[in-house]
Amino acid sequence: MENSFSNVDKNSLYCKYIEKIMQGKHTIKPGEDLFNNDNWTYKTLGEQGNSCFLDNSVYRFYMTNPLMRTEFKFYVIYMIATGVWHPYSVASAYRRHMNLWTQFINYNYADKQSVLDIDEYKLITAWHSHLKTNYPSLVYRENFIPDKRGYMYHTPAYNFPEKMICALKQWLASQSGTDWECDIWNIRNLSKFGIRYVKSTDHVRIDFGYMCFQSFKPLLKRYLKENLLSGINFTWGTATAYFYVINQFIDFYNSRHPDVKNFNDLNREDFIGYFEMMSSKEDIKNYSRYLRYNAKILKSFFTYIQIEEYPEAPSIRIEKLLKNQDLPHHSWGNDFDEEKCVPEYVLAQLEKNVDRLPDDSRLAVLIMLNTGLRISDTLELRYESLTQHENNYWIEFPIIKSNIKHIQLPVTDQLADAIKERIGYVIRRYGERYNPDHYLFVSPRRTNGTPICSKKILLDLNKLAQTADIKDKDGKRYHFMNKGFRHSFAVTCLNNGMDIITLQDFLGHASPEVTQVYAKLLDTTKKEAFKAVMGASIFSFGKNDAMKKEDLSDVDPEKIERFWLTFKVNAIDTPYGTCLQRTEGKCSFSVQPPCLTCRGGEPCKDLCIGAASMDVAKYDILIKSTQNMIALAKANDKQEMVEENLKLLNRYKGIKDKLDAGAIIYGRPERIADMKEEN
Repeated sequence: MENSFSNVDKNSLYCKYIEKIMQGKHTIKPGEDLFNNDNWTYKTLGEQGNSCFLDNSVYRFYMTNPLMRTEFKFYVIYMIATGVWHPYSVASAYRRHMNLWTQFINYNYADKQSVLDIDEYKLITAWHSHLKTNYPSLVYRENFIPDKRGYMYHTPAYNFPEKMICALKQWLASQSGTDWECDIWNIRNLSKFGIRYVKSTDHVRIDFGYMCFQSFKPLLKRYLKENLLSGINFTWGTATAYFYVINQFIDFYNSRHPDVKNFNDLNREDFIGYFEMMSSKEDIKNYSRYLRYNAKILKSFFTYIQIEEYPEAPSIRIEKLLKNQDLPHHSWGNDFDEEKCVPEYVLAQLEKNVDRLPDDSRLAVLIMLNTGLRISDTLELRYESLTQHENNYWIEFPIIKSNIKHIQLPVTDQLADAIKERIGYVIRRYGERYNPDHYLFVSPRRTNGTPICSKKILLDLNKLAQTADIKDKDGKRYHFMNKGFRHSFAVTCLNNGMDIITLQDFLGHASPEVTQVYAKLLDTTKKEAFKAVMGASIFSFGKNDAMKKEDLSDVDPEKIERFWLTFKVNAIDTPYGTCLQRTEGKCSFSVQPPCLTCRGGEPCKDLCIGAASMDVAKYDILIKSTQNMIALAKANDKQEMVEENLKLLNRYKGIKDKLDAGAIIYGRPERIADMKEEN
């Protein structure tokens, strides 16, 4: 869309927009004619407050070309009105960028009427070269922690022309009703069509201009547009993922068939070659999962365009082109282990240094750890999300990803107090004007009340990992992932005995199969712990209560693996340990103690209860101990152990009732009779 707006009377549209802002309900209400005034003050922008403050200068525009100057003014007011910029940031953070941009345009493009009339690639390249040569400190952000790939982010000054051109194009497209024809889609503009998206995401754009093979652009645009507007579970996040994968496949396909402009002749060899190419990438950790992820998207895409009879669709059915045997074996357990929960020793290091996190990031981490919320759901919590019922605090919210409209989670009083403190702070700082939707984590960089970006939390965490020297098990700097806290919460719940269905409700999963992944991770964790124990000191019972140390250092690891499987299948929890006799049938003494069960589950006849003075106290202790054992078994979801101990508890209580009545219990009363006869 390089010259698609060249014949548009842009200045007329700009003026109409400013008039609309002055009449409408916006965070900015201009107090003067913005286009005819080159020296803007806070009063010009409609700010309220002390008169001395309002007369302070915000910015003076000095572009030599009046049309370019008007366009630049419009861009600034548009960014403020939409909440992307704040008037204070124009006077401070963006002032230098705007001055450098003005000087650059005056020197290189003073004869142009609009930045949209300039070749975009040449303009951006010239700007980048200008900064690298004259202002190298404005190329990369200072004191910025690289991401896991070592990528360093560019400064806002470096990206200034891209942002401006993108904003102008998107706005002009929305005014002319051509949002979908524009090469850059921005979800903040497209949300008016009812498309669901995560407001804390930084992936707000899809840029079709980056496609190497533009002949496939209409096909991809049509496919994504129809699915986004369909009302099915196809969110903006799904669209961005599909765009990346499908465009990647298009690049590969065109490298094999340079002159082809559709998929009519697509064959199995193309898919096989694509997956071979993907398997050779060195930066992919789990290529099995990655390939299946790609295959799922591609199969969905080609199935859809064949059903809808797109003219570009393959002539051969997708089921014959892409088969399961083309892909490597898939194991969810192994895949999930790549994104495992934050280890306990890392959490311990984080706990020691958590006060060094910014307030918003610290609270977000605490909420994720205590509730298992996704980062996207956490950052979209509102004042009203914290509720109180019967002296207990709850968080109520919708699940964006699963499209669940309402879910409730209990929170501790301490976490509730922290949330209430945050609510008070946000109300005092932003009020209704800058936070109309009552977000708990409102962005300080925007004036229209949007949540802070999820990347900000991650950057704060990894900056802390560097400054506090938080390390993993290998002694390397730990790299946090937002999902890790959700995984930690899930595994903690399973460790404490929560069943899969309840955990599914807590996590807001659409099906228990997804939640089952956490159970598999927990099983893997238990197995590793079991192997570690088996590799340590092992003793056996000897004679006279002595214990003998055993040497299993030469045992084949495969045998330990088989023993683990046997342990999982046959182990029975008892008050004294774990019984493994189930391989030969359930142990007859598994119900404790043997004195009450040695005769096929019946008490020993030689047992006498109540004759000794301590017997009543003994059964008080046994009853309390058994009640504690039942509580422990319930907490760990050990139903069989619960049932066995309930039987035992009833037996203890029956005996205790007789003792309280002053009776004695003895299995051989005939012996007493015989003794009487002898006397």
